[in-house]
Amino acid sequence: KYTVVILEQLLFLVIAVIMAVYADPMPMCALFWGFAIHTVLQHIFSSIVFRTYFPGMISSVLLLPYFAYGISILLNLYSVFENIVMAICGLGVIVLNLALMYWLMKKFGDL
Repeated sequence: KYTVVILEQLLFLVIAVIMAVYADPMPMCALFWGFAIHTVLQHIFSSIVFRTYFPGMISSVLLLPYFAYGISILLNLYSVFENIVMAICGLGVIVLNLALMYWLMKKFGDL
């Protein structure tokens, strides 16, 4: 059911990595921030608050050390302001994209 949404998110990340290699790394950094924030808030925090399993929670917990490492690198490479802007933009893209994908799934069925 959600495979198309996850596949589409992966496509976003692949495009961002290609851009980072050949042009500018900031879109990839922004998506990293967005993905990290989304993962912690949506999967882990929701599971704790509602005391139930949310899909992706186990992989989210396993990703925490990588998020911590990546965030420490970004904080050393870019200013706090740049990191905040990248985090807001990355989270905005992820939220809007997920909203669009869930709307499309509701409108057209399970893509």
